[in-house]
Amino acid sequence: AGFTQVAEAGDANRVDVRLVTMETTSFRMDQARGEEVRQQAMGALAARMGMEAQDPATPPPHMVPPLPAAPPTLETLEARVLEHHPRLASLRAAYVLAEKELRLEAAQVWPDLEFGAEYEYEVEFEKLGLPLGIELPIFDQNQQAVAQAEAKRDGIRELFAAELNEILASIENARARVETRRSVLRLTREQRQAADELEMEAEQLLEATGSIDMVRYLGILRTTQRVRLESLEAEKALYQAWSDLEVACGFPLLRFPDEPGSHPSTANHVASTDAGRAN
Repeated sequence: AGFTQVAEAGDANRVDVRLVTMETTSFRMDQARGEEVRQQAMGALAARMGMEAQDPATPPPHMVPPLPAAPPTLETLEARVLEHHPRLASLRAAYVLAEKELRLEAAQVWPDLEFGAEYEYEVEFEKLGLPLGIELPIFDQNQQAVAQAEAKRDGIRELFAAELNEILASIENARARVETRRSVLRLTREQRQAADELEMEAEQLLEATGSIDMVRYLGILRTTQRVRLESLEAEKALYQAWSDLEVACGFPLLRFPDEPGSHPSTANHVASTDAGRAN
């Protein structure tokens, strides 16, 4: 409205009018492309849920879980990974089975042998969630079946440790990306607020005085549009980082507030628990 007033007053020439018109048209084209992406996201979400895109019960793409104030600490994530990561759970089950097979083989060779405390030891991986294992005396190594069973169990134990190290490394990297992108989003939001204030001031000046430097006005329009897009991209990148962290952990971290069972498992709850411990 303000620019129309300037144009009608003759303070903006034909070139100025065309430039601003082209710029605003470009903005509308960006909005149209954004609407296309939104519709595609709606369709993909509906297909995954087995619903129609136009079904009122289909959650719109903008309904995403809230972002926590901060990610859980590495220590907290590591502890939960030991309990909940599916790959570790599978290897732990295989280890328990191999341990039972070893004990069975040893019992068949020495029926009178009892596995007391002297034959059990706390393996260095127990802190990783593995149960106690037996260690047979040297003379048992001559029994092929027992030796094979023991080698199988020890191999699974080593595989478990290697898998865990790989998982923890990926968690550390993913968590670092979350932290970095949180900082980027914070900065872009600050920049967006400043850009919005600048645009408002320009509009107020245009309304109050009826004139404004057209080159500067176009610069303001372009800057505010660019900053808004950067803010959206930064938020999208942060959600992607959280998604990568969830994949690395093997369990969800972001949940909707009304999602069943969300409270004890949300990153918000875990982060607040971390803060409480720190205090």
